This record gives sequence, structure tokens and C-alpha cells, in this order.
Amino acid sequence: MDFPIVNCARPKVIKFSPKTFRVLKKTWQAVVVSDTQIGYLQDPETKVIEPIHDPEAMRIAKYVCMDVSPRELYFIGDWMDWPFLSRYTQHEEYDAVNESIREGYDQLCSFISAAGPQLTKKIMIGGNHDIRPEKFLLEHNRKAMRVKRAGDTWPVFSQQFLLRYDELGITTPGYYPGGEYYVLPDLILTHAPPKAHEFQASVIHGHLHKVERHARVQHGLDVRHTYFTYDIGCLCQTGTSSNPYRLMGTRVPSDRPRTDWSQGFAVINVVDGEIPIHSVDQISIVNHKAIYQGKLYE
Repeated sequence: MDFPIVNCARPKVIKFSPKTFRVLKKTWQAVVVSDTQIGYLQDPETKVIEPIHDPEAMRIAKYVCMDVSPRELYFIGDWMDWPFLSRYTQHEEYDAVNESIREGYDQLCSFISAAGPQLTKKIMIGGNHDIRPEKFLLEHNRKAMRVKRAGDTWPVFSQQFLLRYDELGITTPGYYPGGEYYVLPDLILTHAPPKAHEFQASVIHGHLHKVERHARVQHGLDVRHTYFTYDIGCLCQTGTSSNPYRLMGTRVPSDRPRTDWSQGFAVINVVDGEIPIHSVDQISIVNHKAIYQGKLYE
């Protein structure tokens, strides 16, 4: 019985014929930022303040914002830290309250300015840190929670009032844990990560301070859907404290010795049409450097 002989492939020249691509005209972008946790810690002896947020990482995000010129700007939770209202141990270093409020407002103005005049939408989803003022009053002085300045919408002791959301044109679609916003029918923003198969859509979230992407596929009779879950990281400090006498080990108020967080943010690219399509660019910041679309931001 003769067996077939195994031979090498015969050499030949193969030319790749590129497929003609379409130049997309009806496109727009959105920038998504999460977990800046703006605030300051104040040394109780020297009164020197240092930021809980990372101004350099936030500056990189604003540089990209300027280059992208987004149509929409999304903040998806924990814009402020509010450590003096948390349930954790109350350190003397939490006293820089008004400095933190001013910084939170100034950073909002700066992001909006960086985005440019074509910006049409500004959305802020409330994170678990952002609702600390209301939770504090619910626990300690419930009747004071709804105190409002005459003619205003927001309670006096709320992030929306203190940071002047209405004057800046910022809309709040909801609070943690239920706050959500549909950018497109198949793309939703939340603060915390969704449960498995919670949405028939892709989800961009923060809260975990990671930069990760996971895909899941759902099958139907005649269709196959692929959805993604994007964790876009944080823009707060990620290192340990440089002060050996501080009772907290991390630069962000916490009860842990160190963090395993990653800094980043996202850009959404949308192609308009009868059924809009989109892609999400996750931009990592490492050592205060980021690479995006062939540019080094630092």
C-alpha cells in the first residue's frame, strides 16, 4: 500500500488585495472620566494640603479631551471623595473641606473648557462617594437633607449645589447604585460594574479602579450579540503615603496598606446611522504618560 508523500508547500508570490474602505463622515466622540475622588488632606500641624486626586493624570485626560473635541462629556461617579463624611475613621487630615469644594468646581470648569465650544452634553452619574453628603444627613439629621436655598433645585448640602451643576449645565441621571445613562441603545454608563447579563448592552463603568475589558456573547435564533464590559480606571492618587507618621498607608483615604489601582479614562467613537455603531478606546495612564492615536501625552 502506497502512503502519500508529505511535501513542502511550493513557493510562490502572493499579493494581498486590500478591500476598499469607507471614510466615515457622520461621526462624533465622547470622553468618559471616572473616580477622580477630588479632595485634599491637610497636615494637622503644618496645615499643608496634598491632593487625593491626581492633578497630573487629570491634566493628561484634559489634553486628550482638547484633541478629541468631544460632543459629549461624561463623569461616571466619584468625582469627589468627601472623606470627612465617610463611615471610616475620621482623621484630622480631613479638615480641608472648602479647599476640596473649590477644587471640585474648578476641575469641572477646566474639563468643560478643554472639551471645547462644540460640547452639547455634560452628564454626571452619582457614585458612592458623591452621595456621602446626603447619606450623612440621612443618618444624623434627616430633616436637614431637603433644605434648599430659595429658588434652587438642589439641597444646600449636596454635591450638585456645592459644585454649581445647574450653572455649568451638568445633568444628573441618577445616583449610585442605580444611576445609569444610555449613550446608545447598546451602550450604557454606570458607576459600579454590572451583574452578569444585567444589561443587553455594552457597559462602561468605574468604581473598581482597574483598566480591563471583558467580552460576552449572547445567542439568539438568528442573531449573535457581542457585548463588552469596560472598566476605565481612575484619576485619583494610586501610591502610598510618603509620610511615615501618617495613620493611613495610602494617599487616598482608606483602611488598606496599599492599592492595586490603575489610572485611565475612555473615548467613545460613534458612527451615526439608522443603527449607530460605536467603539470604545480605553486609555491607560502609567507614570503620568499616555499614548493615544500616535501621540504621547505627559
